Amino acid sequence: MAKICSERWKMVDKPTLGQGGQSRVFHVVDVRGELEGEFALKRVLKPVRVERFRNEIEAIKRLNHPNIIKLVDHSALDAKASGDKQFLVMPIAHGGDLSRRRAAAKCHAAVGSDEVKNASNAGSSAEAHRGNRPAAAACVGERPR
Repeated sequence: MAKICSERWKMVDKPTLGQGGQSRVFHVVDVRGELEGEFALKRVLKPVRVERFRNEIEAIKRLNHPNIIKLVDHSALDAKASGDKQFLVMPIAHGGDLSRRRAAAKCHAAVGSDEVKNASNAGSSAEAHRGNRPAAAACVGERPR
């Protein structure tokens, strides 16, 4: 039986999109039918990282740039009582991550750019995403060959 998060996001029977020390990223679809296609659901693995994850959600919500993937949905920021793990949902970045495409001229990555640094600094209590390694940055555009 497929896992459903927040009565909306059903995990698709595919390998995960990725995993790091903080979280795991799954393919999901909207069971409500409000949005078509597959999305990426990032879920926190360690409960001690929830505050950091909340800060990441707040920072993403404030960013507005054509090269930054938009936030589609997220768990309640006060979801301690729900028992469900914290998550966020974004469109899948079909361009892959920067670890595979460092030299690609058409890759528009936001992580580490001046736009993101400035946007992160715009909020007085914003904590910038600390996963500033190539595999944590997604690319938009063509799928890697």
